Amino acid sequence: MTINRAQQLSDDKLIWLEEWKLAIENAQRESEWFWNRFNILLGFNLALIATTTYFFSIHHNDVTWNECSLLIVYFLESFGLLVCIMWFFLMARFHAWHGYWLSYAKKIEQKKLSGLIYLISDTKNYFQRRKFYEKFSSDVIGMLFPLFFSCIWIVFIALTFLLNSM
Repeated sequence: MTINRAQQLSDDKLIWLEEWKLAIENAQRESEWFWNRFNILLGFNLALIATTTYFFSIHHNDVTWNECSLLIVYFLESFGLLVCIMWFFLMARFHAWHGYWLSYAKKIEQKKLSGLIYLISDTKNYFQRRKFYEKFSSDVIGMLFPLFFSCIWIVFIALTFLLNSM
């Protein structure tokens, strides 16, 4: 944070500075929540895939579990797909709020604290100098995982249907 200490801060600027700090803290909190929920749902999906694979192998190896295990497999696959859809919307919501708080802090920097703080409003030059592979947002990549796992669940459902219709 770059603050020009030569300037005397008015009460109005101090209030806007506190508002800016609150916006930055909220953006950090949203980012933490994003990755906490991401990790929880990633682990949950991996556990569901392992459980589905286990019941699928029971279905093909044990004749007595045939009907019951097939229903369990279909239930787990459908549940996994539903969890992925909810996961995507949850991540999109966290991403939107994170962006909102950062843009709010940038607006305060530019309009109310101009010349005092340049933390967010000066990032344009930094991002333009980065290489193409450095420009990928980790939040956006984090939002691609639910879509990837949704595709996995759709493939699982299709394979289960195809293998049991033969």
